[in-house]
Amino acid sequence: MFQYANCSTPNRCLRRMKIFLTGSSGCLASVLLPALVADTSVTSVTGIDIVEPGFADPKFTHVTMDMRNPEVHDLMRGHDAVIHLAFAVKRGRMSLPKMTEINVGGSQNVIDAAIANGIGTFLNLSSVSVYGTGENMTEEAKPNPPSWFAYADHKVEVERYLAAKIPSAVQIRAHLIVGAHAQKFLREIFLLPVWLDFGQSQPKQQVVHEADVVDAILAALKKGAQGIYNVAADDVIALGGDYIRKGQEEGRKIRRMPFSIVRLSAVLAQTVMKNDLPTLISMLNTTATVSCEKARRELGWQPRRSAWQARTDALRSLDAI
Repeated sequence: MFQYANCSTPNRCLRRMKIFLTGSSGCLASVLLPALVADTSVTSVTGIDIVEPGFADPKFTHVTMDMRNPEVHDLMRGHDAVIHLAFAVKRGRMSLPKMTEINVGGSQNVIDAAIANGIGTFLNLSSVSVYGTGENMTEEAKPNPPSWFAYADHKVEVERYLAAKIPSAVQIRAHLIVGAHAQKFLREIFLLPVWLDFGQSQPKQQVVHEADVVDAILAALKKGAQGIYNVAADDVIALGGDYIRKGQEEGRKIRRMPFSIVRLSAVLAQTVMKNDLPTLISMLNTTATVSCEKARRELGWQPRRSAWQARTDALRSLDAI
């Protein structure tokens, strides 16, 4: 699989590779790992995470380790490529400095380890959320992460650090990842008993199927790609609107709820529960669509699953349809 487009350096062509994977027990890793170990050009995968994975294979070795651990440097020695997935998405009751330490500090430790070990093939999973709001945004758009979303701000910091330290790195800006293995709180959005009425200002959004993100990762590695690539399904939807309202066709009772009421309720709930609900509500009200033309042109990638297929797979995983 890992056949590089630029073969001016002979040992970069048709190499068999040892891959170092962070976040190996995470949602996307559960889809990526089977694809990696199935490829004959991948000799082994070493994964680190703070919890045990639900995946096992002779090619795969799991090490329970925080990505902030200095021992990452030694563990990474001898690998050919790094795929960096590890990141804290939800803040919950975590302090902002703690979340920053994990996301930014941990990522910097992984990047520094790659540099120390002479690894130039580095793929970072980033997020479309770094753009903030806009329509049909390309990779040249200036990042403008929303003030209410620490995750997006951290993604920008990591992107900039990686680009400065390893210019040859590839960064996949994925839209909201949906599918059977997506984070449970995201999948459960589709089971809400209300759909949000945004009035005249209906937000425009996209998602991306988890398997299409894996396809983009593999394509980027195969091509020896560098730089930033957007990945998203073609469909433009409203996560809190038609994406939930679709449940009426599936036999669920779902009623209309004005968005203003939902937003106020979320703010009041946070003062008591200290949860991520206001962040989620703000996300549902944000217009953010991107162009994936660059990934199509340079990686030969295209989304093979629609936003609606991603939704169906998410619901099936919850035994909801």
